[in-house]
Amino acid sequence: MSVGGTQTKSREAQPDQLGINVLKPKFPQYAVLSNRKESFKTWPKYITLQPEELAEAGFIYGGVGDSVKCYYCGGGLRYWEPGDEPWTEHAKWYPSCPHIALNKGPKFVEEVQAKEKGQVSADSSRINECKPKEPNPMDSLAVAALLDFDVEKTLIEDAVDFMAKKINSRDFSNIKAKDLMEIVFDIEEGKIPMRNSVLKNTEPAEVVHTLKIGKETPVAENIEFIQKETERLKEDRACKICLDSLTCVIFLPCGHMVSCPQCAPALYTCPLCRKDIKGTVKAFFA
Repeated sequence: MSVGGTQTKSREAQPDQLGINVLKPKFPQYAVLSNRKESFKTWPKYITLQPEELAEAGFIYGGVGDSVKCYYCGGGLRYWEPGDEPWTEHAKWYPSCPHIALNKGPKFVEEVQAKEKGQVSADSSRINECKPKEPNPMDSLAVAALLDFDVEKTLIEDAVDFMAKKINSRDFSNIKAKDLMEIVFDIEEGKIPMRNSVLKNTEPAEVVHTLKIGKETPVAENIEFIQKETERLKEDRACKICLDSLTCVIFLPCGHMVSCPQCAPALYTCPLCRKDIKGTVKAFFA
Protein backbone atom coordinates (compact mmCIF):
# COMPACT_ATOMS: atom_id res chain seq x y z
CA MET A 1 0.00 0.00 0.00
CA SER A 2 1.15 3.57 -0.64
CA VAL A 3 0.32 6.84 1.05
CA GLY A 4 1.23 10.05 -0.83
CA GLY A 5 3.48 8.09 -3.13
CA THR A 6 5.47 6.55 -0.24
CA GLN A 7 5.35 2.82 0.42
CA THR A 8 4.90 1.75 4.02
CA LYS A 9 5.36 -1.64 5.61
CA SER A 10 3.14 -3.06 8.30
CA ARG A 11 4.84 -3.19 11.67
CA GLU A 12 2.53 -5.88 12.99
CA ALA A 13 4.41 -8.89 14.25
CA GLN A 14 3.97 -12.10 12.27
CA PRO A 15 2.78 -15.29 14.03
CA ASP A 16 6.21 -16.95 13.88
CA GLN A 17 7.77 -13.87 15.49
CA LEU A 18 5.37 -14.33 18.40
CA GLY A 19 6.24 -18.00 18.80
CA ILE A 20 2.95 -19.08 17.19
CA ASN A 21 3.02 -21.92 14.69
CA VAL A 22 0.32 -21.95 12.02
CA LEU A 23 1.94 -24.50 9.67
CA LYS A 24 0.78 -28.09 9.31
CA PRO A 25 3.08 -31.14 8.95
CA LYS A 26 4.16 -32.01 5.40
CA PHE A 27 3.69 -35.68 6.22
CA PRO A 28 0.73 -35.69 8.65
CA GLN A 29 0.53 -39.49 8.68
CA TYR A 30 3.77 -39.44 10.70
CA ALA A 31 2.67 -36.79 13.18
CA VAL A 32 2.13 -39.61 15.70
CA LEU A 33 5.39 -40.70 17.34
CA SER A 34 4.59 -44.42 17.13
CA ASN A 35 4.17 -44.15 13.34
CA ARG A 36 7.58 -42.51 13.01
CA LYS A 37 9.17 -45.27 15.08
CA GLU A 38 7.46 -47.83 12.85
CA SER A 39 9.19 -46.35 9.80
CA PHE A 40 12.59 -47.40 11.22
CA LYS A 41 11.91 -51.14 10.99
CA THR A 42 14.63 -51.54 8.34
CA TRP A 43 17.07 -49.07 9.92
CA PRO A 44 20.65 -50.40 9.41
CA LYS A 45 21.92 -52.13 12.52
CA TYR A 46 25.49 -50.99 11.97
CA ILE A 47 24.49 -47.37 12.65
CA THR A 48 24.90 -46.59 16.35
CA LEU A 49 22.27 -43.85 16.37
CA GLN A 50 19.04 -45.18 17.89
CA PRO A 51 15.78 -45.01 15.86
CA GLU A 52 13.88 -43.90 18.98
CA GLU A 53 16.05 -40.79 19.26
CA LEU A 54 15.57 -39.93 15.60
CA ALA A 55 11.81 -40.46 15.76
CA GLU A 56 11.45 -38.23 18.82
CA ALA A 57 13.44 -35.53 17.01
CA GLY A 58 10.84 -35.67 14.25
CA PHE A 59 12.56 -37.85 11.67
CA ILE A 60 11.17 -40.70 9.55
CA TYR A 61 13.11 -43.32 7.60
CA GLY A 62 12.56 -43.97 3.91
CA GLY A 63 14.61 -47.16 3.69
CA VAL A 64 17.70 -45.81 1.89
CA GLY A 65 21.06 -45.84 3.69
CA ASP A 66 20.97 -43.55 6.72
CA SER A 67 18.85 -40.85 5.05
CA VAL A 68 16.00 -39.48 7.15
CA LYS A 69 13.59 -36.60 6.75
CA CYS A 70 11.46 -34.55 9.13
CA TYR A 71 7.74 -35.28 9.02
CA TYR A 72 7.00 -31.61 9.76
CA CYS A 73 9.35 -29.41 7.74
CA GLY A 74 10.38 -32.07 5.22
CA GLY A 75 14.09 -31.40 5.77
CA GLY A 76 16.43 -34.33 5.15
CA LEU A 77 19.69 -35.42 6.78
CA ARG A 78 22.17 -38.21 6.07
CA TYR A 79 25.75 -39.33 6.67
CA TRP A 80 25.28 -39.54 10.44
CA GLU A 81 28.46 -39.76 12.48
CA PRO A 82 29.09 -41.24 15.94
CA GLY A 83 28.25 -38.65 18.57
CA ASP A 84 25.68 -36.79 16.47
CA GLU A 85 22.64 -35.69 18.47
CA PRO A 86 19.38 -35.70 16.42
CA TRP A 87 17.77 -32.69 18.12
CA THR A 88 20.92 -30.61 17.73
CA GLU A 89 21.46 -31.55 14.09
CA HIS A 90 17.80 -30.86 13.33
CA ALA A 91 18.01 -27.39 14.87
CA LYS A 92 21.36 -26.76 13.20
CA TRP A 93 20.20 -27.39 9.64
CA TYR A 94 16.49 -26.55 9.89
CA PRO A 95 16.15 -23.93 12.65
CA SER A 96 12.67 -22.83 11.56
CA CYS A 97 11.12 -26.29 11.84
CA PRO A 98 7.92 -26.13 13.98
CA HIS A 99 8.68 -29.52 15.53
CA ILE A 100 11.85 -28.09 17.08
CA ALA A 101 10.00 -24.97 18.27
CA LEU A 102 7.22 -27.00 19.90
CA ASN A 103 9.46 -29.50 21.66
CA LYS A 104 12.59 -27.54 22.49
CA GLY A 105 11.60 -23.90 22.26
CA PRO A 106 13.31 -20.97 20.51
CA LYS A 107 16.08 -20.74 23.10
CA PHE A 108 17.34 -24.17 22.11
CA VAL A 109 17.55 -23.17 18.46
CA GLU A 110 19.34 -19.94 19.38
CA GLU A 111 21.92 -21.84 21.42
CA VAL A 112 22.56 -24.37 18.65
CA GLN A 113 22.93 -21.64 16.04
CA ALA A 114 25.19 -19.59 18.31
CA LYS A 115 27.40 -22.60 19.00
CA GLU A 116 27.63 -23.29 15.28
CA LYS A 117 28.91 -19.75 14.80
CA GLY A 118 31.31 -20.08 17.73
CA GLN A 119 29.35 -17.63 19.83
CA VAL A 120 27.99 -19.66 22.70
CA SER A 121 26.17 -17.38 25.11
CA ALA A 122 26.83 -17.31 28.83
CA ASP A 123 23.40 -18.72 29.70
CA SER A 124 23.65 -21.77 27.44
CA SER A 125 22.61 -24.05 30.28
CA ARG A 126 19.16 -22.50 30.43
CA ILE A 127 17.57 -24.14 27.41
CA ASN A 128 13.76 -24.22 27.60
CA GLU A 129 12.32 -27.70 27.45
CA CYS A 130 9.18 -29.47 28.80
CA LYS A 131 11.37 -31.82 30.75
CA PRO A 132 14.55 -30.09 32.28
CA LYS A 133 17.91 -31.81 31.84
CA GLU A 134 18.78 -31.42 35.53
CA PRO A 135 15.55 -32.11 37.45
CA ASN A 136 14.96 -30.27 40.69
CA PRO A 137 13.27 -32.59 43.21
CA MET A 138 11.57 -29.60 44.87
CA ASP A 139 9.57 -29.19 41.63
CA SER A 140 8.30 -32.77 41.71
CA LEU A 141 4.65 -33.73 42.19
CA ALA A 142 5.48 -35.53 45.44
CA VAL A 143 6.85 -32.32 46.97
CA ALA A 144 3.93 -30.31 45.56
CA ALA A 145 1.48 -32.63 47.30
CA LEU A 146 3.21 -32.18 50.67
CA LEU A 147 3.35 -28.41 50.26
CA ASP A 148 -0.38 -28.36 49.48
CA PHE A 149 -0.98 -29.84 52.92
CA ASP A 150 1.20 -27.25 54.65
CA VAL A 151 4.06 -29.58 55.55
CA GLU A 152 6.95 -27.40 56.71
CA LYS A 153 9.23 -26.66 53.75
CA THR A 154 12.44 -27.21 55.69
CA LEU A 155 11.20 -30.64 56.72
CA ILE A 156 10.50 -31.45 53.09
CA GLU A 157 13.98 -30.26 52.09
CA ASP A 158 15.52 -32.59 54.68
CA ALA A 159 13.34 -35.44 53.42
CA VAL A 160 14.33 -34.68 49.83
CA ASP A 161 18.04 -34.69 50.71
CA PHE A 162 17.66 -38.01 52.52
CA MET A 163 15.70 -39.59 49.66
CA ALA A 164 18.17 -38.29 47.05
CA LYS A 165 21.05 -39.95 48.86
CA LYS A 166 19.02 -43.13 49.28
CA ILE A 167 18.17 -43.50 45.57
CA ASN A 168 21.41 -41.82 44.43
CA SER A 169 19.51 -39.48 42.12
CA ARG A 170 17.90 -36.03 42.04
CA ASP A 171 15.21 -37.23 39.65
CA PHE A 172 12.02 -37.47 41.71
CA SER A 173 9.62 -38.03 38.79
CA ASN A 174 8.79 -41.53 40.04
CA ILE A 175 8.88 -40.78 43.77
CA LYS A 176 5.51 -41.08 45.50
CA ALA A 177 4.30 -38.55 48.05
CA LYS A 178 3.61 -41.25 50.62
CA ASP A 179 7.27 -42.36 50.55
CA LEU A 180 8.43 -38.79 51.09
CA MET A 181 5.86 -38.29 53.86
CA GLU A 182 7.09 -41.37 55.70
CA ILE A 183 10.58 -39.84 55.75
CA VAL A 184 9.12 -36.58 57.10
CA PHE A 185 7.47 -38.52 59.92
CA ASP A 186 10.77 -40.30 60.69
CA ILE A 187 12.54 -36.93 60.83
CA GLU A 188 9.93 -35.54 63.22
CA GLU A 189 10.22 -38.59 65.44
CA GLY A 190 14.01 -38.27 65.57
CA LYS A 191 14.73 -41.43 63.59
CA ILE A 192 16.55 -39.43 60.92
CA PRO A 193 18.90 -36.51 61.71
CA MET A 194 17.63 -33.10 60.58
CA ARG A 195 19.75 -30.61 58.66
CA ASN A 196 17.48 -27.67 57.74
CA SER A 197 14.37 -28.04 59.88
CA VAL A 198 13.54 -25.59 62.68
CA LEU A 199 12.62 -28.59 64.81
CA LYS A 200 16.31 -29.46 64.91
CA ASN A 201 16.63 -28.77 68.66
CA THR A 202 13.29 -30.27 69.63
CA GLU A 203 13.20 -33.49 71.61
CA PRO A 204 11.56 -36.36 69.67
CA ALA A 205 8.90 -36.85 72.35
CA GLU A 206 7.69 -33.27 71.93
CA VAL A 207 7.52 -33.31 68.12
CA VAL A 208 4.04 -32.87 66.63
CA HIS A 209 3.35 -33.90 63.03
CA THR A 210 3.18 -30.80 60.84
CA LEU A 211 0.55 -32.16 58.46
CA LYS A 212 -2.58 -30.26 59.47
CA ILE A 213 -5.04 -32.94 58.46
CA GLY A 214 -3.00 -35.44 60.44
CA LYS A 215 -3.68 -34.07 63.93
CA GLU A 216 -6.68 -36.31 64.46
CA THR A 217 -6.24 -38.72 61.57
CA PRO A 218 -4.16 -41.92 61.54
CA VAL A 219 -0.87 -41.64 59.67
CA ALA A 220 -1.85 -44.40 57.23
CA GLU A 221 -4.93 -42.47 56.14
CA ASN A 222 -2.88 -39.29 55.67
CA ILE A 223 -0.42 -41.09 53.44
CA GLU A 224 -3.19 -42.66 51.38
CA PHE A 225 -4.87 -39.28 50.95
CA ILE A 226 -1.61 -37.63 49.84
CA GLN A 227 -0.96 -40.46 47.41
CA LYS A 228 -4.36 -39.92 45.79
CA GLU A 229 -3.74 -36.18 45.54
CA THR A 230 -0.37 -36.79 43.91
CA GLU A 231 -1.93 -39.05 41.32
CA ARG A 232 -4.61 -36.42 40.67
CA LEU A 233 -1.99 -33.70 40.14
CA LYS A 234 -0.06 -35.99 37.82
CA GLU A 235 -3.17 -36.72 35.77
CA ASP A 236 -4.08 -33.02 35.56
CA ARG A 237 -0.67 -32.10 34.13
CA ALA A 238 -0.27 -35.12 31.85
CA CYS A 239 -0.93 -35.02 28.11
CA LYS A 240 -4.50 -36.15 27.46
CA ILE A 241 -3.38 -38.00 24.33
CA CYS A 242 -0.38 -40.10 25.39
CA LEU A 243 -1.04 -39.79 29.16
CA ASP A 244 2.71 -39.69 29.70
CA SER A 245 4.48 -36.42 28.85
CA LEU A 246 3.85 -32.97 30.28
CA THR A 247 1.10 -30.83 28.77
CA CYS A 248 2.66 -27.62 27.46
CA VAL A 249 1.13 -26.77 24.08
CA ILE A 250 -1.65 -24.18 23.81
CA PHE A 251 -4.15 -24.52 20.98
CA LEU A 252 -5.31 -21.38 19.20
CA PRO A 253 -7.77 -19.75 19.10
CA CYS A 254 -9.57 -21.75 21.82
CA GLY A 255 -6.65 -21.49 24.30
CA HIS A 256 -6.97 -25.03 25.67
CA MET A 257 -3.81 -26.84 26.79
CA VAL A 258 -4.29 -30.59 26.71
CA SER A 259 -1.37 -31.99 24.71
CA CYS A 260 2.38 -32.47 24.79
CA PRO A 261 4.61 -31.30 21.89
CA GLN A 262 4.93 -34.80 20.44
CA CYS A 263 1.15 -35.34 20.21
CA ALA A 264 -0.02 -31.83 19.27
CA PRO A 265 0.91 -31.95 15.53
CA ALA A 266 -1.40 -34.95 15.01
CA LEU A 267 -4.47 -32.98 16.14
CA TYR A 268 -6.55 -30.78 13.86
CA THR A 269 -9.39 -30.07 16.29
CA CYS A 270 -9.22 -29.41 20.03
CA PRO A 271 -10.16 -32.56 22.02
CA LEU A 272 -12.07 -30.41 24.53
CA CYS A 273 -14.11 -27.94 22.48
CA ARG A 274 -13.82 -29.53 19.00
CA LYS A 275 -12.85 -26.20 17.43
CA ASP A 276 -10.38 -26.18 14.54
CA ILE A 277 -6.78 -25.62 15.63
CA LYS A 278 -5.51 -22.60 13.70
CA GLY A 279 -2.16 -22.43 15.47
CA THR A 280 -0.14 -23.63 18.44
CA VAL A 281 2.20 -22.01 20.92
CA LYS A 282 4.51 -23.61 23.47
CA ALA A 283 3.95 -22.75 27.13
CA PHE A 284 6.80 -22.49 29.64
CA PHE A 285 6.18 -23.05 33.35
CA ALA A 286 7.99 -20.72 35.74
